[in-house]
Amino acid sequence: MAQALPNPQYYYMPTSAAFFALAAIGVSGQRVGDVWTQSVENDGGSAYEVWTVQASGTSAASFSIYPTLSSSQAVTISGAAAASATLVATNLETAFKANAVAFGLASVTRSTDTLTITGRGSGVALTIDGASNCSLSNTTDAAQAERVPAGIAIIRTGYDSTANTFKGRRAISSAFTAQSVAMTFASMSGGRLGVVITFAGVQVPVYVAFDTNNNTTVTNLKTAINTAMDATFPAGQSVVASDSGGVLTLTADVAGAVFNAVGDTAGATAATLATVWNGGSATTAPGYDNPTYSLPAAYIGTSLFSSGMIESSPGAADPAYPPAANMNVATGGPGIVAVPHTATAPSYGAGAWVDCTTSSAGRGQYYFAGSASSSRVPLWMPGRGWLAIAAGSNDSTLGVAFIKNLQTNG
Repeated sequence: MAQALPNPQYYYMPTSAAFFALAAIGVSGQRVGDVWTQSVENDGGSAYEVWTVQASGTSAASFSIYPTLSSSQAVTISGAAAASATLVATNLETAFKANAVAFGLASVTRSTDTLTITGRGSGVALTIDGASNCSLSNTTDAAQAERVPAGIAIIRTGYDSTANTFKGRRAISSAFTAQSVAMTFASMSGGRLGVVITFAGVQVPVYVAFDTNNNTTVTNLKTAINTAMDATFPAGQSVVASDSGGVLTLTADVAGAVFNAVGDTAGATAATLATVWNGGSATTAPGYDNPTYSLPAAYIGTSLFSSGMIESSPGAADPAYPPAANMNVATGGPGIVAVPHTATAPSYGAGAWVDCTTSSAGRGQYYFAGSASSSRVPLWMPGRGWLAIAAGSNDSTLGVAFIKNLQTNG
């Protein structure tokens, strides 16, 4: 009996010998030893189609809806005339919900005279046209999730209550707001002023002597911090300082990276200090465990090679998880996972960094140091340490290093 294939529009039979050979060698996504795993729905870059329909007045209104690639499936939704535009919109809503085809394509909600129509499948493009006595607006275009190869860092994006599973994607900096802290120094008249910054497991203390007045001293401290951080880490890969009127602001160079910073006024004559994190109106938490600011807080683990992966085209040797597929993700355990690596082989215990570039090339790949030419985030969190480290087992011939996930927060 023939077997129905899942997602047939994306599925290709693995025709190349290279595809099968991947399972026999230590390539990306292969695991050695016991590894804890979790099923995660591939949600990266996905979006649901969203339209709004606004009734224009009291006359009967109508519009058509259909999958963009299947105009032959168009159905017309009609709302009877009523005493107000809100009531016309109510009639359109009722008609939409009563139409099996339309209601199967999208959900609908109403606010006064406007309907919001949201596609039920991410990546499924919908078209609404043929408006009569109503105005249409396409507010969000559908987008499919990007394919995810094996050996890639995965972050959580949400939860699918229908499938009862977490949703996740390749790590990307645009998923986060850069962590920042504002330190307001005032009234300094002598002595020295400092800040101790901890980033990627390294503590960097920076101090300057009083110069002329409070604000000039803060400006000097800003310059000294930038010099010290760029001497410790690649430029643009740690924390950047700026100042204005005695306010020193420290910001993560790459959104998703987290750091700790403590101002030191113990040796500063008459100085006061007020510290506010992440744009708050008063002293707020640094946000290490908040996935709004922290990639480590959203980190799930490493995508594994599995039978759920498919080729991008017949005969290709690039197996990956397609949009909406359930990815098999390594979250921890004593075992280790192979990841792509072409630089100098890392030694055991080296902390793992993740490439969070917004470009699709290389996104989510692991490295074991920062780089001034990239956008990398260390999988390190104050108070918890490194979430993933090099296992010390490498194969330069195959171009892989092995990673050990110590703990995840996704």
